[in-house]
Amino acid sequence: MTTTLFLISYKRNMAWKDEMTLWEDVIKKSSNKARGYNNVGVSYSLQGRIDEATTMYKSALRLQPDYLDAHNNLGNNYSRLGDINAAIAEYKTVLRLKPDDAVARYNMGNAYERKGLLNEAISEYRSAIKLKPDYLQARSNLGNVYFAQGQIENAIREFRESLRLIPDIAETHNNLGVAYGAQGKITEAIMEFQTALRLKPGFEKARENLEMIQKERGK
Repeated sequence: MTTTLFLISYKRNMAWKDEMTLWEDVIKKSSNKARGYNNVGVSYSLQGRIDEATTMYKSALRLQPDYLDAHNNLGNNYSRLGDINAAIAEYKTVLRLKPDDAVARYNMGNAYERKGLLNEAISEYRSAIKLKPDYLQARSNLGNVYFAQGQIENAIREFRESLRLIPDIAETHNNLGVAYGAQGKITEAIMEFQTALRLKPGFEKARENLEMIQKERGK
């Protein structure tokens, strides 16, 4: 198993390297093409070279100020660097140019959630889902925010809908188990934690949650 994972990782890294080399060559030969700078930035981001990626996205936007992907990508980089206000400014630019951009709505929700602006985050996640009903990440995050606000029934609804879209996400089963536990639905919670562990045997948080709720049932 270890060897297989290594080979997959190696092949993925080679794919990133090949793609990065391709786009670096593009910007050397056509330095006026915004797409090349953006795609080199994506490759740098995947490698964790965030400062270099940020420079590439800014170069793309100097050439094409309305390049939505570059604004979204630059916002994500700012978010990773902890500059949430700068990230929000980029997402707002995208939404000013294209109000129905589901990815920008989702990204904005993430940013608001990190700032603790939960009502605003809910609004953005719901907008993303309205634009793209099968947006799994937006539904999962919306469920988490509902849970944080004590809206347990709404959280359960979003987690269950996420699992309807993709049934084998261990983290969502764990989250659903926590929500059931908050409602005192011990049997349902145990089933969700067990499912999470079946899908991801090394999932320590799910194991801790399972042990804790089994102790509660024992009491």
